[in-house]
Amino acid sequence: MNDCTREIIEITSIFLDNSNNNASLTLSSASKKYKKLLLQLSELDIDKEECNQHIHTTKGKALATIPAADCIDDFMRTKQFILGTYNAINSLLTQPNQNIHILYAGTGPFAALLLPSMLRFSKESISYTLMDINPTSLQALKKVLAKLELDKHTIELIDQNATEYQIPHSESFDIIISETMQAGLAREPQVSIFLNLMRQSSQSTLFIPEKIEIFIGHKTTGIPMEEIKKEDYKKAVKIFEVSKEALNSYINTNTEIENSSFDEVSSILKKSSIKNSDLLLLLTEINVFGNQTLRTQESGLTLPLIIDNISEKKQNDIIIKSSYKIDKQPRFEYQIVSQKS
Repeated sequence: MNDCTREIIEITSIFLDNSNNNASLTLSSASKKYKKLLLQLSELDIDKEECNQHIHTTKGKALATIPAADCIDDFMRTKQFILGTYNAINSLLTQPNQNIHILYAGTGPFAALLLPSMLRFSKESISYTLMDINPTSLQALKKVLAKLELDKHTIELIDQNATEYQIPHSESFDIIISETMQAGLAREPQVSIFLNLMRQSSQSTLFIPEKIEIFIGHKTTGIPMEEIKKEDYKKAVKIFEVSKEALNSYINTNTEIENSSFDEVSSILKKSSIKNSDLLLLLTEINVFGNQTLRTQESGLTLPLIIDNISEKKQNDIIIKSSYKIDKQPRFEYQIVSQKS
């Protein structure tokens, strides 16, 4: 084991602490050290144009290499995904001589959410398929793996669009990881990636994150944005879920996902429930695996998104018609009606 490997194992031990009392400053410091070391190993030029160009597909935006690396700075997201991934692997390696196969779709330049597990589990136990659409990111990842002596493990690097990837008939995956999302499932292709890969996977395959839930919600009136706490956001109704269970019926009844919308959902907010609210919001919550979660405002992935100011509409019930749209810019589309009761 070389010095860089030891250093990363030491840094990431903070993320693998099962306790919930990691101080924000401790996690933030660990994230910065983790990213700095990975940047050094990758030899990336952060100012180079090709490292900062997003790739736009028919089903959403794939982040450029440096913005993908910067995701590590979201320290709660980094902790919960690293720990959730580690726990998911542990849950499958329950028998001696058991082997599993992991697919990581959208690795960025470091495979940062899986890397701590790769350094801790036996190379005889796990094989890896690491996929990204960005060749610059994959070149950087190849350097990182070599310098950490992980190239001795069973690893296949694939330059592919995960929304279109066809799993070979000879292969199957026990765990599929993809964190290719923003708050409100906007712009990036998380939904399309999971739809594509779920269609081709067995019922026993674990997906990370396990569940993404989208809610219509509202904010308490009169609280300045700089003083607002997560308790001031109120969930009203769930309008969308990404999980094996929730997507199963859609997968069974839809053969194509390009340029399509999910069924429209009609939600009613009673005036009695919103009388002390001023903003209509889209709220995101994530179950990574087991007890590892990201709730409203705990991460950049779960920041509330403003849909509308309802200060002048809350005298009546409000009807929100919403549907999730898959195209070049995945997003929720809304129609909001203030209805006299």
